Amino acid sequence: SEDGLSQNTVMNMLQDRKGVLWLATWDGINRFNGYNFKTYKASQGNQISLTNNRVDFMREDLFGYIWVLTYDNRAHRFNPSTETFEQVPASGEGSNINIQSIEVMPGGSVWLLTENEGAIRAVTDPRTHKLTTEIYSLKSGLSPTQKILKACQDYSGNEWLLTNNGLVYLKKG
Repeated sequence: SEDGLSQNTVMNMLQDRKGVLWLATWDGINRFNGYNFKTYKASQGNQISLTNNRVDFMREDLFGYIWVLTYDNRAHRFNPSTETFEQVPASGEGSNINIQSIEVMPGGSVWLLTENEGAIRAVTDPRTHKLTTEIYSLKSGLSPTQKILKACQDYSGNEWLLTNNGLVYLKKG
């Protein structure tokens, strides 16, 4: 912390495709370019929309966005180019769902898995980078259960969900 790290408790680390090191701490996200730390955290009056400064998990997606899971079980997508966060989903149905894990697929989609409320599939438009989300749960009719344990993508681009009630197969496209 004497060299600029915001907090000594590091929960997760990630090296992005540009070689930059990202550290998730109990007091924000830290970017280390090999020389200096830059900290991103929510504080009164700034534009960062993190719901909690304790970040427990990070992953980079196909488009270079960094997905973070905060201590309050909220998922955020960070744009390193604009240095902005957006909560996913931001509002409406699903915005109060407690996220337990983030699964990034090689084809670009991101799955936000919950403990007992299904999952949220987030898709970034390759052209505009606009984000859309869809909830997979019993209520939405897109899942045979509320308990989705794992998401993965096969070599053909099909996505699979492992649930406590069998498999869900999503054909590419």
